[in-house]
Amino acid sequence: FPPPLSKLLTELTKLYSDQEKKFSGELYDVLNSKLRIFYDCCQKVGIESNQYHNAYSVMLKGRASAFYYDRLAGKGYDFHRMIYESRCHFETEENKQQYMSEWRETTFPRIIATNPGVSRLDCLQKLFDRLQTIQRGLSESYQEDFSLRDQVISACRGVEECNLALFNPANTYEGVCAQLRSSVGTALRSREVQQFNAQLQPTSIDPADQHDHNWTDRTYG
Repeated sequence: FPPPLSKLLTELTKLYSDQEKKFSGELYDVLNSKLRIFYDCCQKVGIESNQYHNAYSVMLKGRASAFYYDRLAGKGYDFHRMIYESRCHFETEENKQQYMSEWRETTFPRIIATNPGVSRLDCLQKLFDRLQTIQRGLSESYQEDFSLRDQVISACRGVEECNLALFNPANTYEGVCAQLRSSVGTALRSREVQQFNAQLQPTSIDPADQHDHNWTDRTYG
């Protein structure tokens, strides 16, 4: 006999001890992303798809949890109806427009400007992370790898350290990211070498000063 549902829910709750796995309903916390975690966790503990409606509340926190107990619990809804109601409440048109605006406005120069004192490589990683986060909230047509690739390329235009990578970018998002890291790292190392060599250059002596110096040496031995 399969274990009782109560035991399965206890095991599922343990997997959700990390609060970051839960859906909060806040901006940039996208339901689809958290559902992938939910399905994976349910599979691990043995919860079947026909039991999802009983387990749904385990994956919720904050506003999403309050919405569940205010509007969904005790209504006899199946899992698909719960997801539909949650989407309608949290994934508003205003949120989608905000995601799209930030998708277009997030650029490498802006990341650099808003993170003074942070290295270019760290700023580059912040750009990757930010665009990936925003992408989750966009429509289905923006969820492909090539959309993220093209946006990263566009976001890095005008940054001198990226020129080497943008001259012939790779065909995949991960490939472009690797090229950009290499390009920025190479530019930074080249700059450091130039600064180091400049410090080693001997200070030039004015010919008149050199003449006086030689005259003094001859006079005083």
